[in-house]
Amino acid sequence: MIDNLFFYDLETTGFNHTKNATHEFAYVIDKKKKVVESKSWNIRPFEGAEIKEEALLVGGVTVEEVMSYSEESSIFPFIKANIGGHCKKEKLSLVGWNSDNFDNRFLKALFERNETNVLDYFHDETTDVFKIAKDYFKRQDLNLINYKLETVAKYFQIDYDPAKLHKGFGDVEIVRAVYYKLIEG
Repeated sequence: MIDNLFFYDLETTGFNHTKNATHEFAYVIDKKKKVVESKSWNIRPFEGAEIKEEALLVGGVTVEEVMSYSEESSIFPFIKANIGGHCKKEKLSLVGWNSDNFDNRFLKALFERNETNVLDYFHDETTDVFKIAKDYFKRQDLNLINYKLETVAKYFQIDYDPAKLHKGFGDVEIVRAVYYKLIEG
């Protein structure tokens, strides 16, 4: 089992990682199944970023709210320092929900805009819990109505606050719980 896990979720202003911005970056660093750090950063979209109101509605925030956050350039050094303190001996392993199709691209773009190589902190291979869940249900010959995070969490009887769905840290906590249900059983 991998011991240096970085469960994360990004909330964004749209679906295009080159045009849209990350407005929330939440994570839990998990070493040997223990949380050693959890953070959530609110980030103002970079200048020129497209902001799609329908994307913000998913997370329950407004344009005015995200524009009140601190600038990416002032937040990123703290992100880098916090994460860097946990990967001096060994890089972190990225773990997310549908991250191969979404979050990983936005994470890489965030790091690149701040002249930082994501591979200095994280292993190249990532764990997409969404894919593990789909494979698990297929092997069990179970059909869920859908593979949304909340549907999978309900199947595993994971308690969560529905008001925290699509909020970075709320999703991270659920993804971590689903991950351990899947790999342990």
